[in-house]
Amino acid sequence: QVRARVINDKREFAEAQLLEIIEPAPMRIAPGCELFGRCGGCQLQMLDSAEQVSHKEKSLRHLLQPFAGKADDVWVAPISAAPWHYRHRARLAVAEQNDRPVVGFKMAGSHQVLAVPSCPILDRRLQPLLKQLPEWLAQLAQWRRIDELLLAVDSDGQIALGWRAQRAFPKVDAEKLEALCRAANVAPGSAATLTYAVPSQHTAIHFSPE
Repeated sequence: QVRARVINDKREFAEAQLLEIIEPAPMRIAPGCELFGRCGGCQLQMLDSAEQVSHKEKSLRHLLQPFAGKADDVWVAPISAAPWHYRHRARLAVAEQNDRPVVGFKMAGSHQVLAVPSCPILDRRLQPLLKQLPEWLAQLAQWRRIDELLLAVDSDGQIALGWRAQRAFPKVDAEKLEALCRAANVAPGSAATLTYAVPSQHTAIHFSPE
């Protein structure tokens, strides 16, 4: 039971903004991240991991139902990981604060960037870069021309960093960023070839940070 404000009333559904939780659902838990609610990177941390998987399966069933007709559902067990530090990719926004670069996620319902010094769902091997990346950017002459940083780690532990920059991003800055990556044993840019392996399926998929 909640108190909410309807912000978009459509024919088939309405969208509302939560104002107050009067009586929480029995499966509701305390979110594990102190930035939850402000950071737009997560929406389901108020559910434990099993309930999150169940919620996502129900959403997928709902989306597929118009195409499945009356056919019987056939669902295999989901491929799942540990409930925390499972995410192996992140798209980080870059912004300016007090003339210094800030790296993080967009705030919920906003284009404003929230600095994220650590992230409990991001792979532990990527955590140090959340603090190092602003320091790296500060060494570039035109770091403001970088819009996004693309961070990834593969099944073999190889870390890679890509970036999306404006056309006027200087070549010397790109070379400096590549050098900083290599010094930290991070593969730079789209040249990195990463592997996502699912041993139980005898499958290996190659991908890049982009």
